[in-house]
Amino acid sequence: MSKETVRNELYATYHYKMPSGLEKVQGKVAILVGQREKKIVKESANLLHEAMPHAQIFVLQNYTHGAFSLGHPQEYIRFVKSWIQEKDKQQRIKERRKKEAEEGQYMPNWKHLLNKIKDKKSVSK
Repeated sequence: MSKETVRNELYATYHYKMPSGLEKVQGKVAILVGQREKKIVKESANLLHEAMPHAQIFVLQNYTHGAFSLGHPQEYIRFVKSWIQEKDKQQRIKERRKKEAEEGQYMPNWKHLLNKIKDKKSVSK
């Protein structure tokens, strides 16, 4: 890389200003940040997440800047497709629990067991 390219890259990085109105974004937003990113990049990801409360932030274990999308494009595409189509297992579980909690039906596993024991006792009497 030439000195001018490095200088331009650093200038762009340190003089970036977040656009106003990000809180109004209605679309689905994923913020991907590598676990092995520089501290300033992680802080930027957190600022973006704060600016867009409905965005989801994903910390990619053992990845640096651009390593996921550029180094593993097929996995990246698979991730994006599954995220857009909401096929992620943890996301489905979280949504199901949220829905059940709103409906008042969700109970942790141990409470289900207590209810079964109570039901068995009442049947045996």
